[in-house]
Amino acid sequence: METRSLKKKVEKERKTEKMAMVKKGYTQTQTLIQRRGSGSIGDDTMKIVDPIAALVDEIKSLRQELRENRQEMKEDLKESIRDIREEIKEARLEIRKDFKKEIDNMGKRMDKFSSELNKNQKEIEKLKDKNNMIEKMTMEISKKQETQQSLDWTNELRYRDRCIKIRGLKESQGENLEKRIIKPLADFIKIEEEIMNLEIDKLFRVNSQQAKDKKLPRDVVICFVRTKFKELIIQESYANKLIVEDTEIKIFKDIHPQIMIERQKYKSLVLTLNKMEINYKWDRIEGLSFLYKQKRYKIDNIDIANELEEKLKNETKNMNEEKNSFKEWKNSSYRQERKEKREERILMKTKETKENTGEDEQLIELETEDTGDQE
Repeated sequence: METRSLKKKVEKERKTEKMAMVKKGYTQTQTLIQRRGSGSIGDDTMKIVDPIAALVDEIKSLRQELRENRQEMKEDLKESIRDIREEIKEARLEIRKDFKKEIDNMGKRMDKFSSELNKNQKEIEKLKDKNNMIEKMTMEISKKQETQQSLDWTNELRYRDRCIKIRGLKESQGENLEKRIIKPLADFIKIEEEIMNLEIDKLFRVNSQQAKDKKLPRDVVICFVRTKFKELIIQESYANKLIVEDTEIKIFKDIHPQIMIERQKYKSLVLTLNKMEINYKWDRIEGLSFLYKQKRYKIDNIDIANELEEKLKNETKNMNEEKNSFKEWKNSSYRQERKEKREERILMKTKETKENTGEDEQLIELETEDTGDQE
């Protein structure tokens, strides 16, 4: 490619030189013609060169050279296009080779990745099997724990069903609770002290940090052999007061603290039931039950408790509105009745006054007649 460009430059330089020579010859012929026209002697011997013919020959040669140059340029373009195509083919081949290599590498990597995935899947399946085994074991353990907890709860509730708490008994150092409590309890339910002593199983004070902080006497728990005596004492506490050492003692049922915490969830519902004067009963472990509009409700879920509370509040609101409207109607009707009664009374009084005035006139006439006769 470089040699061809150099050849083209040389040929262009030659063409320019030839054109300059032609121009120079043309100017020389013009000068010769001028000299011959001036009439100098000896000019006939000189040869006259035709400049137009020289120009035509030069143009022909230039056309021939242009044709040759065009042909050479076409050949050069064809060769360059061939070279470019060959280079493109080589580049494509190289790209294909590189692409094949990359695809082969990617295939190998994918094979490795798939093999690793298969291994991981197998490991995951093993872990799932282990996890299922662990879940089954945990479920069995949780069931056993629940059954054991329910048994513990039932046993503890049975034990607490035979117990009561008394609150307000002052503490003293080295106190003997049996001497202080057994006799007043026996007198409270009107039985002998020996029988009461035999019916009591345990008697102790509760360890309460809250009572210590507030500097209050701790509660005393009394557990009986039979629930009969516990029920007798609680029933008697509704009617009478237990007095021990000139102090009033409060009597409560012995309820588990966890049950008391669970019952706090239903505090709002209990307040509405108290406002509506609806009697309710706590269930043994959780929830409560009551009778409303000849329908028994048993609540053991906080969501159901909230829904029922809203329902009761709406009903009480409607009932209050109806009561108020009835009172207004009653007051208006009562006022109308009172007005009518007042009018009747006024009419009666006017009639009585008229009748009384007529009787008085008759009496006056009679009296005048009597006086006239006496005269």
